[in-house]
Parts: sequence; structure tokens; C-alpha cells
Amino acid sequence: MPSAGRISGVKHRLRNVLVVVALVAVGAAGVFLWRAGNTAAPGSSRAAAGTTLPAETPTVVATTTAGSDGAASTTMPSPTTVPTTPATPSTSRAATPTRITIAAVGDIMVHESQLAGSYDTATKTYDFHPSFAPIAPYLQAADFTVGNFETRTAGGARGYSGFPLFNTPAPIVQAVKDAGIDLVGAANNHSLDQDYDGLVKTLDTFDVYDLPYVGNYRSAADQKKVFMADVRGVKLAFLDYTEMLSRKTLPADKPWSVNMLGDGSACIAEAKAARAQGADLVIAMLHWGEEDQRSQSANQWTIGTRLLKNGVDVVVGSHPHVVQPIAKLTVDRGGRPSTAYVAYSLGNFLSNQTWQYSDSGIVLYVDIEKDDEGARVTGIRYLPVYVEKQPVAGQDQWRVVPVLPGVEPVTDVPLSTASRARMAQVWEEVKAQVDDPAGRITACSGADFPGVAATR
Repeated sequence: MPSAGRISGVKHRLRNVLVVVALVAVGAAGVFLWRAGNTAAPGSSRAAAGTTLPAETPTVVATTTAGSDGAASTTMPSPTTVPTTPATPSTSRAATPTRITIAAVGDIMVHESQLAGSYDTATKTYDFHPSFAPIAPYLQAADFTVGNFETRTAGGARGYSGFPLFNTPAPIVQAVKDAGIDLVGAANNHSLDQDYDGLVKTLDTFDVYDLPYVGNYRSAADQKKVFMADVRGVKLAFLDYTEMLSRKTLPADKPWSVNMLGDGSACIAEAKAARAQGADLVIAMLHWGEEDQRSQSANQWTIGTRLLKNGVDVVVGSHPHVVQPIAKLTVDRGGRPSTAYVAYSLGNFLSNQTWQYSDSGIVLYVDIEKDDEGARVTGIRYLPVYVEKQPVAGQDQWRVVPVLPGVEPVTDVPLSTASRARMAQVWEEVKAQVDDPAGRITACSGADFPGVAATR
């Protein structure tokens, strides 16, 4: 028979075992209850938000960072960092960058015959709205639209006229604005068609209709002001210069009245001033080149390249009255490669030049993106346009119509068989001239204008 001492030792050891078993049981129950309280059923909002990790579990979380070329690289923090909730990947660029589109159109001209077509004999007033009605929704689809205003509004006392010395009734400004154009470039070879007084009266008309302008000025102080547009948080500077003047000379005592391009130095200086004033991007509207030439001149190439290398992001050209190529250039912007474009000529937007190549042009769409790293041009799209000229009740009418295969233009002047055939040619001509998918220069489609373009 065991002794009383041995029996007492066994009881003591048994008691210790029972205590350990009880502690283990309590711990298991605690873990079960913790998990039940912190794990939601599949599909619940809490499950979607993730499960809280116990503090004892070390976790290494990868952080994704976008490089200067947009490619993602991964860095690993020290494993001693222990988050209490799953970390959200962070990027140096904003999660939702701002994306905007700037549109530009070419030469807006009113020839003699167009004056008659825009005159209402019953009301004895001029109305140019019908000419822009078919294309207006496509301009308004952009966030900001600019165009080359290649006429003057010096008043009826001087007599209204077309080429070679333009003077158009003031309602043309209202029609241009209502069509969706937010800014006009006034520096072109016809800036002084009605002398300096006519230039000032034209600027007065812009002010009356509240249409901003660049390129022409009333004083040296006005010329020094950089035009800046804040388009949904993207600050854009617009510059405007002309290579030449027709039949008139710049007043010696008013050299500031028209921005002259020269070798591009003045434009570069203004671009630098715009950057210093906070511009995210700089767009230069240039009136240059040789009329009716479908290829850019040597001077266009030289100056255009120089501007892009010295602070200008996009060059929008006018004056040749025909569409010229679009070139892409990679330039250095603050130590980073950046994409810049020069559209040598957008062709005509509205005119009575009805011969091949001059009867058409393009609406240029510049796609822009801005995030924490800055703003950049992500690509160029273009929409060919055709100036439809048809007699209505014995009087010729002009309509700027979009050219999109499979999309029927909405216009009050029915398209003739000849016009439809010509529009098909315009599409092919423009596409062959400027299309460059590798350079992100592509034609628009009806899908780019939801709610605007009606398919056939």
C-alpha cells in the first residue's frame, strides 16, 4: 500500500495537470470568441473591408509607385512594420487624375458671297448661326475650344467686305461664341485690314459679346499679360502670333498691337512667363506657312521644333487654308521626357474657298491629363469637317458639317449627292495626311461624341 506522502504528491501533480488543462480550454474558447467577433459572414460589408490582424502577426506590405514613364515598380518596407489593418497601395500619381480635352479649329473667314447668304431681308439683320449649327455640338463636347478669327468687325460705316480686306458684321462674333468657341486668336495676316482703328473696334466687339481673345492689343501693357484659362483645375496658357501681315504694315508707334512671330523668340519668352505664373501647359496658336501648300515649310518646321523644345506643349497652326501634317516630339520638361505636338495647319473652318483641300479642315482635340506629377498631353484626335455650300431659295448657304463615316450630319440644308461623295474623299485625304496611331494621332469616331452623333 502506498504511503500517505506518496498519495499526497500524486494528488498535487494531478491538481497541476487539471489547472493546465483548464487554462488551455479557456484560451481556446477565447480565440473562438475573438474570431467570431471579428470575422463577418462572406459577402458582408465587413468582410469586404478586410479582417483585422492580431498585433503579434508581423506583415510586410508592398507599396506600388508609378515611375516617370508610368510603369509601376514595387518596393518592400521593413518587416518590423506591423499594420493593424491591411494597407492600401499608394501611388505617386493621383488615384483619379483630371482629364480634359481642348479643341481647336482653323480659319474662320467670311467672304463677300457669305455676307449675302447670312443677311435676312425681312429683319434686315445678319445671322451667322446657321453656318455653325451642324458642327456646334462637336465643339461644345470639348472642355475648351479655340479658333483663328480671320476677319475684322470694324463697323458698317466702313462698308462690309470680304477678301482682300475683310470687314464682317458684328453678329459673327456672337455666332462664333454660341457655336462653342471660348477663345479666338486675332493675330493673323488680316489683323490690320481695317487699320489700327479697325483692330480696336474688333476688340471692342469681342468685349461686347464677352468673347476672350489673344494676339491683338490696345496697349503695350495689355500685350504683356499672359492669357490663362483654368479648365477644371488645369491651368492652360494660350499664346497667339502671326508670321505676316497682308497689304498693311505694323504701325511704328504701335508695335504691340499685333503679336509678330519672327524667329519665335517672343513666343518663347511668353511661354516662360506663363510657366513662371503657374501654367501647367502652354498652347501656341500660330498663323504661318504658305497658302495652299499641304506640306509645312522649312520655317514652320524650324520654329515649331524650337518652340516645342523651349516650353510650348502644343502648336496649333493656321493660314495655309489646307490641312498639313501633325508632328509629335519628345522633349525635356524639368528633367523628364514629355510629349509635345505641332499641328502645322488645321485648314479652313468656314470660308467660301470651295475647291479641293480648301473646302475642308479639321477640329483638333488635344487630350490632357493632370495628376500629382503634373500635366501632360496624352494624345491627339481629329475630326474632319467639310463646308457644305448649297443654294436655298435661290441664295447660297454655307454649313460646316462633321465628316464621320456612318454618322449622318444634322443640318437644315440637305446634303447633295456630290457633297456626300466629296465628304468621303475628305475623310480619306485627311486620314492620309495626319493619321499616326503610333504617335497617338488618331481619327475620331461617333463613339467619341455620345449623345451628339446620330448613326445612319
